[in-house]
Amino acid sequence: MSYWVKFCVAAAALFVMIGCGEQGTTESNKTVPITKAPVEPVVIQLELYPKKAPKTVERIVKFIEDGYYEKQRFHRVESWVIQWGSPASKSANLQDPSVGSGGSGMPILPFEPNDLKMEPGTLAMASTGAKVGGDSQLYILTSALEQGQAQFMQGNYAVFGKVSSGMEAVDSVKVGDYVSMKVTEKTPDVVKVELTVTPFS
Repeated sequence: MSYWVKFCVAAAALFVMIGCGEQGTTESNKTVPITKAPVEPVVIQLELYPKKAPKTVERIVKFIEDGYYEKQRFHRVESWVIQWGSPASKSANLQDPSVGSGGSGMPILPFEPNDLKMEPGTLAMASTGAKVGGDSQLYILTSALEQGQAQFMQGNYAVFGKVSSGMEAVDSVKVGDYVSMKVTEKTPDVVKVELTVTPFS
């Protein structure tokens, strides 16, 4: 085989090797876009009891139907409680003192004591102190509620409802998660409400 033929064969082989190497490198180093899993909202079903706390339920239902709670955020989350209802939570940094200290601006409701229990799943009004009526802020007690905490609050804060399903969602709420509420049924004895929680991301 002549020198020229040997040269051409070697060059062709080198070309094939380089070409395959480049193609393999391109495929192996191809950038694969990383996509986040969609953030799925969770639903908590609530029951409100008009006969146990009529003025409290009347106001909360009106707020829900007026869209007052839409896009608010949970501003307080501790192991035993989740709380929302501060309009400043829509726009202010959650560390801002205005978040959690404000309400609708309406007069404070009268305190409405009743026989409803402080226990995991209880829905009650937040207020400035024992036996003081609230305004727009409300809270749910989580599964981690301790007996001593329940005893301390019993009779001191207006209970007006409970979680009928979705306690696992209650226990998974994080500070900053978004709130949406809608009334799904109303009777003289019970008002059913869907509380949708959209995780903050």
